[in-house]
Amino acid sequence: MKNRRKFTSGLTLLSAALLIGLIATFIPFSRIEKTIDFTMINPEMTDANLPVDLPIYLLQELQVLKLSYPQQIWLEDVQFITLSITPKTNNAALKLVNTDQVRYHAYLEARLDLGLVQILTGDSVIEAVKENQPTQFIWQVKPEISGGTNGFLWIFVNIADSQSDAAWQLTRFALPISMEAKDIFGLSLSSTRILILVGLVIAISALLILRFIIPQKSRMI
Repeated sequence: MKNRRKFTSGLTLLSAALLIGLIATFIPFSRIEKTIDFTMINPEMTDANLPVDLPIYLLQELQVLKLSYPQQIWLEDVQFITLSITPKTNNAALKLVNTDQVRYHAYLEARLDLGLVQILTGDSVIEAVKENQPTQFIWQVKPEISGGTNGFLWIFVNIADSQSDAAWQLTRFALPISMEAKDIFGLSLSSTRILILVGLVIAISALLILRFIIPQKSRMI
């Protein structure tokens, strides 16, 4: 009787631990948030080969860059890296009368260079720059190997001349990114959840047998 009680108590504790572990796998990891104020083209670092009649908003309109990515990620789990670039103020004085007559068009290119992860949405995204309009970038990443990985998010400003084939590319940022892929005994997130769930079912089943079925049979005898 005493041994059965000890075994029942042990199974109860094991079931509780497995349930807590299963719940823990659904709790998201914390994310790294970075914010930078900038202009599309830094007047102090302007390439001498750039046209002198570029749209004024590229030089003067203040932008807010926000980068968000998970600090940790489960092995083979899919998570998001997001980048938004938004005008800090809606400056009507910089707005052009007719955007169809603009000679130079600007494009933001964001390129994710991150090892040991699969970038499901492609590493490079290009979006047109529009005055007073936000620009959004999203990457889906899936780690292939557990452990830490380091890389960069490269941000380029591309300028195209609509009246010729001339084009320019400026490297605006190289933002460092560090992530850690986690696992449990080398298992992916889905495999870990399945293993915990199977263990939980077995533990609860054994607990029910010890607490209800075996005592009933003993009384019948």
